[in-house]
Amino acid sequence: MTNKIALDAHPPLEMAERMEDVGVTKATMDPWSMLALAVLAGSCVGLGAEFYTLVITDSGLVFGMNKLIGGSSSAWAWFWS
Repeated sequence: MTNKIALDAHPPLEMAERMEDVGVTKATMDPWSMLALAVLAGSCVGLGAEFYTLVITDSGLVFGMNKLIGGSSSAWAWFWS
């Protein structure tokens, strides 16, 4: 079994055109779709912040380690949401 990794590598001009198309698509999106995406994005950020607070609260670790573990858990929550 072979696994092929598809890279989305394009010349800068082509990438600029693709990003322009994405921007136009987002700018012409209907308000209800935009609102739904905004709510979903906000819930992902909120979930990460809540998980961060849960992890660092009363952990008893030193300041730096506390922040490192909290940030890692927050990133993990954002990844899985």
